[in-house]
Amino acid sequence: MKRIISHAITSFILSGLILGTGCEMPDPPEELDVDEVMVEEPRVEEPLVEEELTRATAEISPLNVREVRGQVNFQQVPEGTRVTARITGLDPNGLHGFHVHEGTDCEEPGGHLSPYDHEHGAPTDPRDERHKGDMGNLEADAEGIAVYDRILVNVTMDAPPTIIGHVVVVHEGPDDLETDPSGEAGDPIACGVIRLVN
Repeated sequence: MKRIISHAITSFILSGLILGTGCEMPDPPEELDVDEVMVEEPRVEEPLVEEELTRATAEISPLNVREVRGQVNFQQVPEGTRVTARITGLDPNGLHGFHVHEGTDCEEPGGHLSPYDHEHGAPTDPRDERHKGDMGNLEADAEGIAVYDRILVNVTMDAPPTIIGHVVVVHEGPDDLETDPSGEAGDPIACGVIRLVN
């Protein structure tokens, strides 16, 4: 009997020491409920959508007996507008002035497109020192075919003053790139209206 009482007293003392030091026995771990586990689904990357670019074209047709024909394409790029063209029926190894005019009809092309009344110049001149429609010259090869590819920083299609609806003109002679208002390029020999491509 004494041994049982002594054991009880010892247990009581030890319990008091544990509580006195602030130590607590850790609770047993709870069982994990599989249904409550949040499983992160794999991330699906959405395909990149290419930004829609503004495009336009002009079908070039002859204005006289010369069979000057071709196509001029315009594409909006970050730097401005890229202009590409292939024109046939030109003077072999010759230069021909190449401009966007203010008119909207090839029967009355008007002057060079210049909404800010700048003077005539080269496509490489600063934008405030040339017409908006100044594209320089087409340079034909021995077969009278000219290929053109240039980015024009002052040409816009998606905001006014836009070139859409205006005409592209091929001239009889070379553009001297300085004489106002038309570079002494001579009469128009071919023309086309710039239209948006859907």
